[in-house]
Amino acid sequence: MTLPGLVSSHILDGCGHWIQQERAAEVNRLLTDWSATLPT
Repeated sequence: MTLPGLVSSHILDGCGHWIQQERAAEVNRLLTDWSATLPT
């Protein structure tokens, strides 16, 4: 499998399968930081 355009990945230690619920603040920060890099 390939992931065209992949620029980074993140591992949040201690999370299960519901990362966005278990570590919502960290996931939101990562997504917000990433979205700020997109062209407008």
